[in-house]
Order: sequence, then structure tokens, then C-alpha cells
Amino acid sequence: MFKKFFTDLQSPMKKHFYCSNCFWGIDSDANVCPNEKCQQHLSARKKGYFIEIPVENQVRKILQKAGIAEALKQRFVRKKKNSSAIEDIHDGKLYQELSKPGGPLSADFPYNISLTWNTDGIPIFKSSKVSIWPLYLTINELPVKQRMQTENMILYGLWFGESKPFMGRFTKPLISTLEMLESDGIDLEINGQTYNSKAFLICGTADLPAKSLVMNCNQFNGQYSCLRCLHPGETFKTSKGGTVRVFPFDSSKPEPKKRTMQECIDNSIEAVNTRSVVNGMKGPSFLMTLSKYDFVRSSSIDYMHGVLLGITKLLINLWTSGSHSKEKFSISSSISVIDERLKKIKPPSYVTRIPRTISNHLKYWKASELRNWLFFYSLPILCDILSERYFIHYAAFVEGIYLLCTDCIMPEHLRRSKTLLSYFVHMFSSMYGERYLTLNLHSLLHLPECVEDLGPLWVYSCFPYENANGLLTQLFHGTQNVELQIISSLNIVQNMSTLLGPITDPIHKEFAEKMHRACTSDWRNSQKSVGTLTGAFPIGCNVKLYVTNDVYSKLFSTIGFVPGKCLCYKRISLRGITIHSSEYHRVSVRNTFTVKFYDTESKQFGHGLIKYYILAKKCKCLESLCSCGSSLVAVLNRYEQIKSSIVNSNFLGVSASHIVVTKLTDSIIVVDSSKIMSVMVNVRCDESSDLTFLCEVPNLKECD
Repeated sequence: MFKKFFTDLQSPMKKHFYCSNCFWGIDSDANVCPNEKCQQHLSARKKGYFIEIPVENQVRKILQKAGIAEALKQRFVRKKKNSSAIEDIHDGKLYQELSKPGGPLSADFPYNISLTWNTDGIPIFKSSKVSIWPLYLTINELPVKQRMQTENMILYGLWFGESKPFMGRFTKPLISTLEMLESDGIDLEINGQTYNSKAFLICGTADLPAKSLVMNCNQFNGQYSCLRCLHPGETFKTSKGGTVRVFPFDSSKPEPKKRTMQECIDNSIEAVNTRSVVNGMKGPSFLMTLSKYDFVRSSSIDYMHGVLLGITKLLINLWTSGSHSKEKFSISSSISVIDERLKKIKPPSYVTRIPRTISNHLKYWKASELRNWLFFYSLPILCDILSERYFIHYAAFVEGIYLLCTDCIMPEHLRRSKTLLSYFVHMFSSMYGERYLTLNLHSLLHLPECVEDLGPLWVYSCFPYENANGLLTQLFHGTQNVELQIISSLNIVQNMSTLLGPITDPIHKEFAEKMHRACTSDWRNSQKSVGTLTGAFPIGCNVKLYVTNDVYSKLFSTIGFVPGKCLCYKRISLRGITIHSSEYHRVSVRNTFTVKFYDTESKQFGHGLIKYYILAKKCKCLESLCSCGSSLVAVLNRYEQIKSSIVNSNFLGVSASHIVVTKLTDSIIVVDSSKIMSVMVNVRCDESSDLTFLCEVPNLKECD
């Protein structure tokens, strides 16, 4: 009965039919392909189709949601950590060029938006080649958390079948829509007034195979397959008789010429006229028709696939595989030690997956696990296993990528990253062999300029799109008529507002909204501003803990007055993040109580392990939270830094400074909760040693 309700509603989706032999557009009732060079008889199996969900309607619905119009303006008033830093796509050169006074994305046009595209194939059955190819668009002007939510993503269309999509056919309706959004825009009614909003595609992200389809160029194993420069690559014969495309790095020769958009257009036209591939271009792409999309600079390099699933996983396999056991870089004999160290790590709660062993689970590792390994686990685990030469070389890679993933990238960070990644690529062939100089490795040389153009690597990583793809696969059950199941489910999603709109009873409406999406409200949110606890408040009930006299003494000197009442807590919420203490035993496989704080006495940053929290109050109120004067503090054991860097002194100055080598002391310190800066990733993988490695997270904006 629930599904029957939606069958009576008009679906916003459109079916576009094509001949599965030549991909020529056809009518739904056509019996013969109208293409003179094909003219194939069109049986049911010979007719293909893809689904289009009109972008214009979706953009209007999103922009007219409550609060979205104001959220679009946040980019004009956002507080940056540093005025010269790159902190989002809005700080990239491409966006800055369009947001100059009078520009289409300037404050003169506050409701104009920019878009990022993504597409990828999703295999839906293990027993067949059938896959679905969604094409997403996201709105760059939304704050990061809203931008990456699936409900705010625009799903343009869905290609279903055994073959990869023919992009010329798949994107044809999209081209006309994007051109209309660029020139005419759409009218929006916001707060009773009508505004015009235009949309411009300025960024794109995908893995290498999908990107080559969209951009109509050679794949990663073809000549001139780099879309940033004209490096032709070389054919390398492997020991097994096959061949791979490698991109040698020779510092003695001039750098390969950088591509330009106009040259790519000229090469595409020549490729059509000569029926050949010209400098890697097979023909035109729909992206070339858009006025604000720079075919070269707007097409980002996705670090999720290239860096994490590509280089990082390659290095782990080279180090630990038995087939390379005789190589100098091999540490296969230490695989059991690495596994044991991984199992001892307790990451904080915002790291979604606990570490899994390499020997049994590496092939199942997700990209997020490889990211955790790259930034947090690998250097502490390998510091006494990998030989110094290889360790410094790898640390240069870790530091170079880390600098490009932070939420505040300074100009000197870009220069530093370029030096480190150039060294890593330059030395790779002499250390691991020329066979592994793939396009993924070559692309590391272009990452800093990609960040300069489009912002930090997390802005256009494929993580949120992969999450959306996972949700998309849940829209069907069973193996029959999968595309019809997806259409039916999408129809329900698209028309849900029609069902919720007429509901006026507040109880019914609340229930319906709970069923429609996960409830995001939290009872604690209403208490964030109680008394002086702005942005920080305890969670749970007051607990009985033994507080020593020296802690009371430090407490009194810290808060500046003798409290009338002290309440102890095991966890708090600080700036929207739950931070535990070591007394909180309900979570045993996590450590969300190792923190970085600002010491007001020494005016330096320090690190500590939170024992418990104290809410000190002047009043005699019975309520645990009241509007009277109070102070929330954390009682910590201090960590003492015992080495300046995890990496030994080297000519390149590689330091991986986001990892601090420390030792836990008995020194007790009381810190106001507002001075807690962040939760560190605590890596203590060897219980026989006092060393504890504390790792700073590059950003908390990137989702898994």
C-alpha cells in the first residue's frame, strides 16, 4: 500500500532510450535503429536506456530548503585561520578568479552557485558484469558538512547495463541543462522574494578509468594519459611477459610541457578529423562546452584512489609480500610484529574503523583504513622495522600528503609538499624499480598545483560519493528488474515531500520526519549555553570519584575561586565532539581521551591523558546544570615530549611533525575545557617501551 501511493504520483524522472549497438538515440517504440550505419533490429534486449532526474528541479528544491539560502552566504563571512591559507575550494585560484568583484561567484550574486561532478561504476552482482553508473553534482557553496550530505547531492542520472556508459549519449541532456543554468539560471522564492540563481560547473573528481570516460581521453595505461602535462610515458615489459605504462622522472631533463584547455580542445578536434588519438585526446568532451570549466585545471586528482588505494597499498604489498622477500626493502619477516602492533592501537571514536591486521585483512582494507595507516599508524609501527633509507623516503611521502590534507594550507606548506613529493617520486625507481612508476605515482608531482587551483585534497576526494554509492545499492532487493526497483525507490525518495507536505498534526509530522531521515536533534544541544559552559558541557550523571588534595589545590588555583560544589564526570561534549576520560570504561577499544591543549602558564601547546572532568560551581543549586557561575575543567596526566621528531636527522629535513614522540608522566595538570584544542590519535604499539606516539589529525571535515 505504501508503494502503491507513489505509483499514482507523476515521477520527475525521464527515460532516454538508445541502440545498444551504436548508442544512437531512439524513441521508446522504435523497432529499427535510425542510424544509417547501424539499422539494427531493436528487440527488447537491443534497447538500452538511462534515467535522467532533471537537475533544474533538484537545484531549486535544495536551495529553497530552510536555512540553505543563508548557508550559501557563509563563504563571504567565514572566519579563516589565516588569511593567506587555503582552507576550502573557495580559496583555490579557480574559485578566486570567479569571485572577484563583479564575477559570477562574487558577493554581487550571493545566490549563484558552483558545482562539482563525480561518476563511477558500481558492480551490483558478483555473478555478472551488470553495473550502475550514477552521475552526481554537489554544491560547493554549502558548508562542508551540508555539502557532503547525500540529501544535498544532486543525482543527475543513472546508467544501467553490462557496458560502460557512452558519455556522449549519457551527458547530452545534462549539457543543455548546465548551459541553461549558466546563461539564464533559475528563479527562486526566498523569504517571499524572487531571486535568480545561476550555476557553474567548476570542478570534477573521479578515479582514473571513470575520468578517462568523461574526458574522452586515454586510460592510465595509454600514451599521454596524464591530463595535467604532456608526458608521453614509456612501455615497460614486466617479468611475466606483460607490459605497463610508466612515467620516468628525470630531473636532468626539462619538465614536460603543461597542458592548456585550448590545446586540449584543438587536439580533440584534430582527433575527430583524423580519426586518431592526438596527445591522448580521443575527441571532444561535454566539459569543453561549459564557460567556467577549465578542462585541465578543473579536473582534480582524487587522492582516495590514487594515493590511498594506489600508492599506499602498493607500498604495503611491496614491503610485506613474500614474492619480494629477497629485495632490500622487504620486511616480510616482520609481518607478525606489525600485526601485533596494529592490534594494540586504540584509535579515537571519530576514526570509524579499528585497525585490522595486514596478513589476513589487507585485501579487504577500505580507503579510510589506508588513510589511517598512512597518517597515523605506519610511521610509529615501522620506525624500528624499515631500514633508515626507506623510512626517510616513505616519511617524505607521508608528510607531503599530510600537508595537502590539512584544513589550513599555507604557501610554505605547498612549497614544502612539492619538494617532498618530488624527492619521493625521483627516488622511487632506484629504490623499488622502474616498473612501479605508474600514472598514480606521476600524479603526485601535480598534487600541489591541484591544491593551489581547487583547495585541499579532502574537498574533492571521492569519499562522500562512495558513501552515496553504497546507499544507492540499498534501493533494490533481489536480482530481477533491478533498474525498475531502483526507479521505484528513487521515485519514492523524490516524491517523499509530496507525502509529508499536507501533514499538519505536529505529532504525525514528527513521526513522519523521523521515518524519512535519521533524527539529528540531540537533547544535549539545548543545554550547550547553560551558564558559562558555552560550547562545552558534561554528558551523563555526576559520578563519585576520588579527588586528591593536590588536584583540589590545582583546581582552586586554576578557576580563580573556591567552589561551593564539585561534580565529577567521565565525558563531555566540546564544540560538538564527545571527549571521554580514562574513567569511562564502557568503550574499551577506543582512546578518545588523549588530547592537545593550550597551557596558559607556559603559553605553549601540551599533550595529556584525561583522567576525569570536574564541574566546579559557586552556587548551592541541586541541579547538575544551572545558570549560576561555574567552570568545567579536565584533570590530566601530562605527556612529555622526548624526541624532536620520529624521523632521524636527514638532509631533506623530513620530520613528519604531526607525530609527537612522548612518554606519559605522573605529573597532574588541571586544564579549563575551553583550552582543549583537539583529540589526538594515540599510537602505543609496544608495551615493552615507554614511547607513545601522538598523531595530529589533518582535518575533521573529511568523511569516510
